[in-house]
Amino acid sequence: MVPKPPGCIPSSFTEKEEKEKKEEKERRKKRRRKEEEEKKKKKKKKKKKKKKKKKKKNQGKPKARSY
Repeated sequence: MVPKPPGCIPSSFTEKEEKEKKEEKERRKKRRRKEEEEKKKKKKKKKKKKKKKKKKKNQGKPKARSY
């Protein structure tokens, strides 16, 4: 707590505000952790190997186009 001059603001009010701020910070931290975990899970799911497409080889002469 930050010391404040007497008679300025009732101490109980400032204590409540500081408690609320601390709780809000904790909530934000928890939310961030959850979001990071979800992102990591999504990244892990995306890491599946992609099958490579085989290129077709030209066999013989190219055929004439028919329009």
